[in-house]
Amino acid sequence: MAEFIPFKEKSFNWVHMRSMLDHVQVPDLALKEARRVLKDDGSILVGLYVEGGKKEKKSKIRFIKDTLKEALGFLGLEKYKDHHTFHPTLSNLKKIIEDNGFTISEYFWQPGWNDQVFYIKAEKN
Repeated sequence: MAEFIPFKEKSFNWVHMRSMLDHVQVPDLALKEARRVLKDDGSILVGLYVEGGKKEKKSKIRFIKDTLKEALGFLGLEKYKDHHTFHPTLSNLKKIIEDNGFTISEYFWQPGWNDQVFYIKAEKN
């Protein structure tokens, strides 16, 4: 439950949020909690798949795959059900991080994922 971290304020130098922010019910609350438990000079690392990648535009193939997976999940095939609650674009991800009291200092596209998986390092304001 990243929205309710059971640690006291200013406990950590780093919070690592890889492939999890898109699974929480309230991403803003998870980031507020990360900020709360970080020391004043603390940093976060957020990494996840961003909708539409660098260009923020879904390819036709990706659109077809997503539509088929959604239909199969709807038909009851659990294997294809999307368990993500948040599907940010690159600009959405940057905005939500900055809106929750962080300054983005570095970013990195994970090789081999067609510019779809993105990592952001940000410091607590």
